[in-house]
Amino acid sequence: MFSSIQLWTTIAALILAPLFFGSVDLFWIAVWAILLSISVLCGAAVPMDTGQSRVLFGFFALCGIYTLVAIVQITPHVVDQFNDPSWRQANDLLGLDASPRISSRAEMPPLAVGHFLLFATSFISGFFIGTSRRNSDSLIWFAQYSILLYAIYGLAALILTPNMVLWAPKVAYRGSLTATFINHNTAATFIGAGAILWFCSAFSSLQQSSGLASIRMLLLTQSNEHLALKIIARSGIALACFFALLLTASRGGLIFSCLGLLVAIILMAANGTRPRFFHMVVWGSVALAFIVALLSQKGRIGSQGLLDDARWSVYEFCIEAIRQRPLLGAGAGTFGESVSLAPSRQLFQRGCVGAP
Repeated sequence: MFSSIQLWTTIAALILAPLFFGSVDLFWIAVWAILLSISVLCGAAVPMDTGQSRVLFGFFALCGIYTLVAIVQITPHVVDQFNDPSWRQANDLLGLDASPRISSRAEMPPLAVGHFLLFATSFISGFFIGTSRRNSDSLIWFAQYSILLYAIYGLAALILTPNMVLWAPKVAYRGSLTATFINHNTAATFIGAGAILWFCSAFSSLQQSSGLASIRMLLLTQSNEHLALKIIARSGIALACFFALLLTASRGGLIFSCLGLLVAIILMAANGTRPRFFHMVVWGSVALAFIVALLSQKGRIGSQGLLDDARWSVYEFCIEAIRQRPLLGAGAGTFGESVSLAPSRQLFQRGCVGAP
């Protein structure tokens, strides 16, 4: 009973979470965090072997370290040499008596807490389902068809209502496929996962026909007609999802979806034929070079390049932020405002230095 509850609560979150504009607001984050927490509690009753328990324990350890660091960041006077300088500057300029801390915020933002809980509960819930072949097959089946439906809706919406996201006006990414999401990168990640699942499903069916050498026999033998139609249908759906992925105009989504597909196909091929590691490296490198050459001519990557000045500036800021605070960071949930306020903070600091 617990296994069934755990499976269906996870499936419900998988299918419905993308529906409401990607569930980016705090209300829906709380809803899915509660639902996935129920799934995790039910999954705790599922028996696991020693190896699975070690993996889960390792993940709990990483989550515990993250939580401890986040608490230290908002606790005043823990490690004074790591305190954010904005507290001292605000006290000097405004005459405040705020307690300095490592984070630029006095408390963790609710969104950051919600995102962390969603990440942890999603991983643990999926891990519990992965311990059962039957449950994992069910989850993958629902993932494949739900992503396909979202991709079909995205294609239809791009044609019929290009300036709308569901019933709301599309403010950004006009002309790009976003499906029910606000950001085209999120849509690309979601649809790209569907393309990987469908390509892998088609490849798995092909492996059932005794490998690539039997394609001719597969097409010519009447008894294999059902399997041939299955391979063709799944390949066609995978190509449709890939076409929708291209229409998102997301460079990152396209690149990492292709890399994910490459890794998945290599692992599936290695599991069936068990090649030598050297052969895997060689063929993987060839495939990677082919993907890079192919993507360099597609979509925004072909017209605008892999990176632009705006992205380089963000990467440079991230590297500088890590260099300045390599141990305890700048506070959970403060990355977005740190990036957006970086130019203003530099001017603010220059003003403080030059003030009498």
